[in-house]
Amino acid sequence: MDFDLEPDLDNESTPFRRRVGYPCPQCKLHTHKGEKVCKHCGHKLNPIEILNANYYRESQVKFGVKSALVIVPLSIAVFTLFFWLIS
Repeated sequence: MDFDLEPDLDNESTPFRRRVGYPCPQCKLHTHKGEKVCKHCGHKLNPIEILNANYYRESQVKFGVKSALVIVPLSIAVFTLFFWLIS
């Protein structure tokens, strides 16, 4: 799995925000938002693949937000319960 941790230079206010990539249908390495050609294998993304890429990016961002909304309160509850039990 290829993790994309390059800085997002498109957004000046948050220059080091992680960009959500889309796996290329041919080589399975991630491309960046707005790319029409995979920089790894040179595969040209057709319009349907670009729409799928946009949907994939949106679903990954939503999944991250939902996960954060579940994990943070759950971890706070576990730590609170743990410290309540040991005191």
